[in-house]
Amino acid sequence: MSTALTKLQRERTDPAMAQSFYEAMKKYRIVISAALMVGLVLILFVHAPIIPVVAGCMLAVAIAMLRARSAGKGKGGFRGGQ
Repeated sequence: MSTALTKLQRERTDPAMAQSFYEAMKKYRIVISAALMVGLVLILFVHAPIIPVVAGCMLAVAIAMLRARSAGKGKGGFRGGQ
């Protein structure tokens, strides 16, 4: 067997990937901060269950990222792309 890393393994261990992930997260720091604050308030002051709050905060961040990604693309389809 070869001890050389495959291309996929090299991409996973590439330190630039960690930096690019960090750069991508910098765009959404307000969304992440808001989700963190809401989660802490719900858990600490309202005594909401932890697992649903964490899942909801992660879902809110994911939806915000997907909306921002789709908003950046060219708009076509309905109303003639206006």
